[in-house]
Amino acid sequence: MSQVASKWTAKDGYSAEVRIELHVDGRILRPSHTASDYLIFREAQTIPPGLARLVISIDGVPMESTLRILPQPLPSDRLLVEIVKFPIPA
Repeated sequence: MSQVASKWTAKDGYSAEVRIELHVDGRILRPSHTASDYLIFREAQTIPPGLARLVISIDGVPMESTLRILPQPLPSDRLLVEIVKFPIPA
């Protein structure tokens, strides 16, 4: 039985395993939520403006987006971002 099929049950239905990572400034941070123009963290973050990579894995399958971190007025649990159309240079 496949990993995905094994998560189905008649009683509970299906629940995907979701992992969110923000790769920025040599760190890997774990946002608790995402939205179209910001990320939410459990604790306040100080992250300099620049490019970052957002990796969202659903059932172990990663999907990547390049984000531009926008200037932040103060450390916050909400990080303003903008989706960028080009990849991060290697």
